[in-house]
Amino acid sequence: MKKITRRLAMAASAMALMLSLGTTSAFALNLVTNGGFETGDFSGWVKNGSFMYVNGDNPLSGSFAAALGTPGGLGSLTQTINTLPGFLYELSFGLATSGGNPSEFHALVNGTPLFSTANDGNSPYSFVSLFFTAGASPTEISFLERNDIGAFSLDNVSADLAPVPEPSTLLLLGIGLLGAGFLRKRAQKKA
Repeated sequence: MKKITRRLAMAASAMALMLSLGTTSAFALNLVTNGGFETGDFSGWVKNGSFMYVNGDNPLSGSFAAALGTPGGLGSLTQTINTLPGFLYELSFGLATSGGNPSEFHALVNGTPLFSTANDGNSPYSFVSLFFTAGASPTEISFLERNDIGAFSLDNVSADLAPVPEPSTLLLLGIGLLGAGFLRKRAQKKA
């Protein structure tokens, strides 16, 4: 009977721990307008560059992506989003590049660089995830780019409150840790 009780306690502890680690807030809402460029244009964005367009040649998902390849200097793609001061946000996007040397790409929030890459040659999409604390509202997100021979592909731009464990998740984690501690203490007493 003791073995069955111990195994059940171990299984319950493990289950509670696994559930707690895999749960995040269900209130995700993308603050970026037209982050997937699915309107087929730059609606919601302010662009400043000579070789910037939306096409269906290389989307990460959906039908369209932004192609950014301003030669000889930095082009910019900017959008202002509403944020709450002092809250943690996550900015994410997919980025690929074809050719280009010199080439550079930067992601900025309110003028502060959060990500930079240069002279990557040809690279498939990679997913970039960045965190920032909102200062004042609104918040400006900007992408600066230069690609003299090729172009960057930008898709699935998203900004949202950073995921935070729900109270029930923290409760499950606590139960799992208590169960594991109880089992360890019992094992030490028997030894």
